[in-house]
Amino acid sequence: MSYCVSVWKNNLKNKESLKPVIPVVFYHGKGKYDLPLNFGDYFDVPEELKRYIVSFDYELFDTSAYDEDSIQRKCHENLLLSAFLISMKNIFSGNQGLEKIFAGLSRLENAGREIIIGYILRSVDIELEELDEIAKKGGMQDMPSLAERLEEKGEKRGLQKGFIIEAQDMVINGLEAKFGEVPSDITDKIKSIDDRERLRNLLREIFKADNIEDFRKLI
Repeated sequence: MSYCVSVWKNNLKNKESLKPVIPVVFYHGKGKYDLPLNFGDYFDVPEELKRYIVSFDYELFDTSAYDEDSIQRKCHENLLLSAFLISMKNIFSGNQGLEKIFAGLSRLENAGREIIIGYILRSVDIELEELDEIAKKGGMQDMPSLAERLEEKGEKRGLQKGFIIEAQDMVINGLEAKFGEVPSDITDKIKSIDDRERLRNLLREIFKADNIEDFRKLI
């Protein structure tokens, strides 16, 4: 809902007609998805009040409903989308899940592989050497050692710092996209935050803030 409202606020700000938004939920939890598929169904109200309730459907893609082969068929020739969905399906399923992810990376170009590997490193607390071994078990025998490649690029020690900087930039870019120029004291404060989870939360809060001063109070 906050994403939709943010889009419409920008439409009004730019004197544009409101653009339709099709909400899509990608679910990759372990439990069965049993939530209503219509927003209006979240309200427990008498029948006579239902016509006043905001009501819209959203598209659900539940990764638990598909195996790896069916995901690949649904994605047709879009190898990167297929790899992402398989990654979402298996990312929290331990080493076996990671092996399934790497099994699908052999068909991707190096740039696509790097994107998926970055997603894994952001999502799972694992040593690079262990991840490299799992990659080999998943069939990536032709791939140079992940740890060695990161070492060659000088990224191994700075990898975590790089993710922090990327998260900081995402928050700042999000603020600029919604509010325009961002005051320097706010950007300085954001760049001083080295907690990725806090930065993620701030990124979500951008959609709730009505103005830059509301956001300033959060940091």
